[in-house]
Amino acid sequence: MLSAYMRMKYPHVVAGALAASAPVLSVAGLGDSNQFFRDVTADFQNYSPYCVKAVQEAFWQIKDSYLAGAYDRISSKMSICEKLSSKEDVYQLFEFARNAFTMIAMMDYPYKTDFMGHLPANPVKVGCELILANQDRLRGLAALIGVFYNSTG
Repeated sequence: MLSAYMRMKYPHVVAGALAASAPVLSVAGLGDSNQFFRDVTADFQNYSPYCVKAVQEAFWQIKDSYLAGAYDRISSKMSICEKLSSKEDVYQLFEFARNAFTMIAMMDYPYKTDFMGHLPANPVKVGCELILANQDRLRGLAALIGVFYNSTG
């Protein structure tokens, strides 16, 4: 995507660009639209299968709490400033978490980065360790996605 961005930003300088790791086929509607998210999951799976299981458990707990109308439980455990109050709020929470997972996976370098947010070295490892260290899966999930949203570098 960086090469495509460079081409768009500097069309007078760049005649063409190859996007080696971008999901070009998916963006064009030609590939498997779920492959990117399977790859993100595989990054976390490669660190620890227990990490993926813990994340799934946390999402199931959110779903179960939502179905029971327990918005306060979700809001409290996830440390959300504005309380959830609708199905749309829960969907937005899922998207918010999904975006954190994708960014953490894409920025999983063995050194600190700050070009798309302040992330520690090996953020997949850091995030997995946070969720696995927490017996409360929702609080652990909040800590894991906080690696992306709450990091100050």
